[in-house]
Amino acid sequence: MIGYGWHPPRGQATDEDYAEAEGLLDDFFAEVLKEFGADDGRAMLLGFSQGGGMTYRMGLARPDKFAALIALSASLPDPEILRPRLPNHRNQPVFVAHGAYDQMVSMDSARRTREFLNEEGYTLSYNEYNMGHEIPVEVLRDMVPWMETAVPPLVAETDRIF
Repeated sequence: MIGYGWHPPRGQATDEDYAEAEGLLDDFFAEVLKEFGADDGRAMLLGFSQGGGMTYRMGLARPDKFAALIALSASLPDPEILRPRLPNHRNQPVFVAHGAYDQMVSMDSARRTREFLNEEGYTLSYNEYNMGHEIPVEVLRDMVPWMETAVPPLVAETDRIF
């Protein structure tokens, strides 16, 4: 299968691959946060598939930038690499959605990531769905209210999309 990714698929990524992707993302985050005038610590980071893995790698280590994290159909292949980079205060809420029929990222891998996050003391909303490697509307129906609770809007009322 040909597609786009942050690193080579299925365990083929090297430390150099991750370092390169993280460097690109650090630059991108700085640009986006500046462009939109987002205060450090109020942005949420969301990723799907490999992007969800990068959300774990980048977001968990940067609570000063990201108030909450969302990982969809993703896993953290080697949590032990990330553990030394974690902050002492693990106060970021994390929303996870994974499909029982996901053929790209196994349910076992998602559950191991869940166990790691729980062990490390993160506030976790872990959700399994009857889906494959996708983002159906059911995920959005659960995710949007969670987002509004995790990082409340700065305005009194918002227009809900669901």
